Amino acid sequence: MNHSELNRIFYHYSSDYSLSAAHGLASAFLCHPKSIHADQWLQEIFSDNELEITDQKLLMQWFEQIRTQFNPETHFAFDLYLPEDNQWSEQLSGLREWCEGFLTGIAEIPFTQSQTKTLYPLLHDLVEFTKIDEQIDAEDTEDNQQAFMEIHQYIRIVILTLYDELQLSPIK
Repeated sequence: MNHSELNRIFYHYSSDYSLSAAHGLASAFLCHPKSIHADQWLQEIFSDNELEITDQKLLMQWFEQIRTQFNPETHFAFDLYLPEDNQWSEQLSGLREWCEGFLTGIAEIPFTQSQTKTLYPLLHDLVEFTKIDEQIDAEDTEDNQQAFMEIHQYIRIVILTLYDELQLSPIK
């Protein structure tokens, strides 16, 4: 999906969500065992804005592209949508916004008691990542880049674990 085209749409309609946060929200909606649809995602992101048909189609394609990343046969294709900018502060901000978007969406899912026990520690970690301050130790060092990549991979694994757990033990 073309980053600049998506960015244009979000800017044009003055969305309160960044692309990273919108991707996080879509990822959470797709973890829902009752399958929340793209139109619900668009409503959350753009509220009362009337989207042009071409923009709506592009966003729905993006949502479906995200959905395919959760296909059990292509699990390893799933990745967070973070800013393409290589600036350290932009990467940290994108990571924080992605987690915020995901947590907003996952709050819509009622967990069973056993899911709560299993998933709470993972969700707690995501909450902690929303506290990342891009101004702290903002030096773009090799150690910081390595730590960022490890956190990024950890979040991917957390999301895939949440997806699998929620799909294997659906809400009744």
